[in-house]
Amino acid sequence: MKPKKYYPPLLPGRFFHVFNRGNNGDNLFYQERNYAYFLRKYFEYMSPVLDTYCYCLLPNHFHLLVRVKEEAVVLGDKKGAMPGDKRDSIPTLGAHWARDGIPTPGHGASRDDREKEAALWVSERFRRLFLGYSQAIRKQEGRTGSLFQKNFIAHLERVNLNLIDPVLIEEDSFAAK
Repeated sequence: MKPKKYYPPLLPGRFFHVFNRGNNGDNLFYQERNYAYFLRKYFEYMSPVLDTYCYCLLPNHFHLLVRVKEEAVVLGDKKGAMPGDKRDSIPTLGAHWARDGIPTPGHGASRDDREKEAALWVSERFRRLFLGYSQAIRKQEGRTGSLFQKNFIAHLERVNLNLIDPVLIEEDSFAAK
């Protein structure tokens, strides 16, 4: 039996286009202040493990172009955990995959195991971000149920930053002659 995937594998050192939308097409952002609150929480939760290149927040969905930091940085962040964490509440590869019948890796975990562990920690940070933001919006709007569509989507992106060649255009070039 194949193990069930709970989160997209946000592997270290790779670029991803991450996006999600409101459940049933509902809005994620109801007031102007919600955008700022989401971004503040996003950077609080995600900047230790992601580099954010751009984002787009729309009333009912968002897009992010991110690069997961290197494995050592992500796993180092996990060791420090997050404020208020209890050590037994931090997901590990062993705890997550052992439930699905895959043996827990030993101390000499392979590179693939460490990569998966780092990816799980990045996904856990996203989960906590979405839960916290959802709670705030449910309280603000007096709503119940899921705010976000289940399981955010992350596509591996092939980003060639060398293709970006900024061109400066003088304002006068658009003037009528």
